Order: sequence, then structure tokens, then C-alpha cells
Amino acid sequence: MPPTPEWTSSSSPSSSSHSSEPFDSFKGFRGRAARACEMIPYFVEFYDLKSSMRMPREHRNRLFRNIDGIILVYDLLDMRTHDNLHDLLYQPLRQICRYRHKRLRPILRRRHVPILVVGTKLDMLKSRRLRRSGGIADQLSTDEILLNCLDTDSFAEKSRNEAKLRKFLNNAIDFKHFFPARHN
Repeated sequence: MPPTPEWTSSSSPSSSSHSSEPFDSFKGFRGRAARACEMIPYFVEFYDLKSSMRMPREHRNRLFRNIDGIILVYDLLDMRTHDNLHDLLYQPLRQICRYRHKRLRPILRRRHVPILVVGTKLDMLKSRRLRRSGGIADQLSTDEILLNCLDTDSFAEKSRNEAKLRKFLNNAIDFKHFFPARHN
């Protein structure tokens, strides 16, 4: 695994005693990626803004400045979690615009940080109201994945979900190259 950037949180692999052996189980994915192009490792860190482990504001702002992509996750059983995504998105976008785009406004112009919206617990819904327009994914002109947590083929090769995730990751890589983080 590549070295972990020093600006990441204490939960990152380089600050723990984990080895990269568990990642060797992804040989199928690595094989597909290697056939497509030369494999370049990238670091991915997930941070739950609603977790009980809250970062101090200055650490959170430093983390937000270096974000290359945002995955917004909500619970399909509780649409209030979907409505709260707007509030969770404001501060990271503000920091990204200020430090990566070198301006405060407008936050959501053409080339903003890549965003993917994921709705979970599709398998637990008894009925689903189709909400194609007006949702946060529609407002941000981004992809949305509705995830059945019991379906092991949710991200199978050549599936819609796999294509949306791959597109998001490729956009995050492009964003990193076009708008490099400034380390202040």
C-alpha cells in the first residue's frame, strides 16, 4: 500500500498496526483494473461526519481542504437523513472552494469536487416512492446509487452501480490533478 498522507486522521492505516494483507483479497478487481491500464495506487479515507468521534474544528477544516471526492450516504428508511445531507455538505464544499479553487463563491459552479450519493437499505423498503427530481443528487447533477445491502452483486462487473462508482473514482482522480491541494 502507498504511504498514508500525514494530514489524515489517526484512524488511517499508517498510524495503526494493520498490514496490507486484507487488501490482497481484491485480486479480481485488481486484475480488471490492471488489464484496463497501469495501476496507480490512491489513498481513500472515509470519515463519518455524524460519528460520535468528533474532530476539533481546525482538524476538520484541514481534512476538508484535502478532499478529492465526497460520498454522501443516507438511509432510505429515514428520508430525514437525505434532507440533512445539504447541511453536512456545506462546510466541506466551503473549505474546498476556499483552498482548492481559491475563491469563496460560487460553491457549486461547473467544476466542483466529485460527489456520489448513496441510499442504503433498499432491501428493507416495503414500497419505494420514486424521487427522480428534487433530490440532492439531481440538485448537484451527480449520480446516485440505491444500495441493496443483501445483494452481493450490487457492484458486480459491468453493473450500473459499478459504473457509477468507477466514474466517481475517476472524477476524484481528475479533480486531484486539476485542483491540487495546497498544504497550508
